[in-house]
Amino acid sequence: MGCNLSRASVSVFSCFDRGQWLAAALAEKNYEVKLFDVSNNMGRWAPEDWEGPFGLYHLENLTQLQNERITEQDYFESIDEGMILWLKEGPLELKGPLTLYNLESLGLKESYEQLLNYYKNGKYDELKLYLENHSFEKTWLIYFSLFLAANRYSLTDLFLDSKMEALSFSVPYSIRRATRKGLDKAFQWCESKGVQCFRDVEIKDISFNGRHCEGVEVSSFWSGVVDTDYYVWMLTGEETSRFKESVISKLFPTGVLQSHWAWIRYRMSIKSKEHYATLPLKFFVIDDIFLPWTHENLCIVQKGVSQGDLDCFVRVPVHHRFQKNYLESMSNNICKSLLSRIPVKDIEVLDMPQDYHYTEHELGPTRFPVYDSEELKKYSHAKFKNLFFSSPEFWSPQDLSRQLKLQEEVLIKIDKLESEKSKKARAPEVEL
Repeated sequence: MGCNLSRASVSVFSCFDRGQWLAAALAEKNYEVKLFDVSNNMGRWAPEDWEGPFGLYHLENLTQLQNERITEQDYFESIDEGMILWLKEGPLELKGPLTLYNLESLGLKESYEQLLNYYKNGKYDELKLYLENHSFEKTWLIYFSLFLAANRYSLTDLFLDSKMEALSFSVPYSIRRATRKGLDKAFQWCESKGVQCFRDVEIKDISFNGRHCEGVEVSSFWSGVVDTDYYVWMLTGEETSRFKESVISKLFPTGVLQSHWAWIRYRMSIKSKEHYATLPLKFFVIDDIFLPWTHENLCIVQKGVSQGDLDCFVRVPVHHRFQKNYLESMSNNICKSLLSRIPVKDIEVLDMPQDYHYTEHELGPTRFPVYDSEELKKYSHAKFKNLFFSSPEFWSPQDLSRQLKLQEEVLIKIDKLESEKSKKARAPEVEL
């Protein structure tokens, strides 16, 4: 189970707080673990951006270490009402005394029950069969749970596959207030578990012998070639493209998967303290369920730390990220959408997205990429014997809890290889 006396070694390459749990989990299994953080190469992002728009779903099957990883970094605020969808018909609280009544009024009660069954039994085929036999008007809540935090989306078709998972609307829901100090604490926590952490890392080169990774050349407070038994690559192809071509071509020989959509964040302000106080801590504004869940038609709104502040996330085409006129027009559309629901005279734009202030070179790839469904389905990563990929290209959905659960796949693969090695080492020699 990865606990042999020779202590197999693992190097994890990550950015921001993406790889801390996996590194700690490997260390707890007695692997010798190094975590190389390359966040300094990933652009000028604020903590709210690397935390993302989705919030935290407290899944019941999180391990003790996963719960510890989630809670050690920054403080949380619980949302007792659960997810709140603010539709044309009014707010729909997905946890609370009026939930079933409101679901029945909207014709969504049966769909919600299907989701609850899916959470219990995990039978994707049953959920898919239900979707195929009922109209979108009756099933859109299920599609919403599948595509809200997904790493894929298409305007032409809500394409489903068995790798997708529905968000758990029924579990406790909260938001985490990410800070730079919290990120430092995440590294300290990781080191307390026995992981050797390297920050401000530059990746210079990577070497392979066939499908076996022989080393990664890095530069940081320590520079040299990292030589370990296993490697975990937690960067997308677009993030890897921030390094030299030799690194990209060896890890992604068939080319880099390009994201089609990006979540961007506006900071708005409401001056009226009275109206601000009545708003939920977090809510999801959907103007028209039948239109694409992009642009201002789907806006994820979260109260900021300061009085009156609202962080508003919208999903936009990647090729529009750095177009200032487009981003300005989008801010006006978001304001109109919010003003149609909140009875105030004005909503002020305090700050435009980071994509507005910096160039593509300065900012780099989006933190929560969304790929075209068909392209993601057809794309194939290179297969290596001792290097494993775990990044948003593999994570659907991308909320924090499921990121952690999906990282378990790498842990299982490394454990399996170590177990096979151990069996071979113990096998008696055959006498001739």
